[in-house]
Amino acid sequence: MEIKPYRTMRLKIVAMTLCFSLIPLFALGFTVYYQFSLAYQKKVMDNLKTLVKNRRSAVELFFGERIAQLTTVAKTHTLERLKDEQYLNNLFKILQQRSKSFIDLGVIDDDGQHIAYVGPHYDKLIWVNYAHEEWFQAVMTSGVYVSDVFLGFRRIPHFIIAVTGIEGNRSWVLRATIDSEILENMVRAAQVGKRGDAFIINKKNIL
Repeated sequence: MEIKPYRTMRLKIVAMTLCFSLIPLFALGFTVYYQFSLAYQKKVMDNLKTLVKNRRSAVELFFGERIAQLTTVAKTHTLERLKDEQYLNNLFKILQQRSKSFIDLGVIDDDGQHIAYVGPHYDKLIWVNYAHEEWFQAVMTSGVYVSDVFLGFRRIPHFIIAVTGIEGNRSWVLRATIDSEILENMVRAAQVGKRGDAFIINKKNIL
């Protein structure tokens, strides 16, 4: 017949043995899991950062090329030439052969008046005066302006690139609407997985 004190001692010994065996094992397992989790998160973040940088570079390159095209047109053509809508239309077709990203092309004088336009919204835009529009003030000040997406007079979400041309003491604006589908495709390329999100925000953190 087993004596009770020995039975208690045996249980204590078994319990202590299990504790000394299992506690380090669990601690080791938790440490390995935690370190793996940190390493995995870092790898995912690094991959996302690389992806975002690549997309940002692609978007900046896209805008840089469009700005260069419009600036070249503004610097190599006189306002009198671009006021001729037939000539502007031919020039627009040439730009479209190089890049399908332009939806329309407009010329605005230094008073903000639309004086020539080529595109699908002729009836809505040809008589518009942009003198009090934020983008017009910005491009007349800085020489180049890339807008956020906005509705404008056409009441359709779009964004524009505008550059100034200068003849003597007179300035004027060459403005182009950009096909937002191209930008959306660039952003969509940064989407990760079926449930991933990718989007662009402006300097004010507005989507």
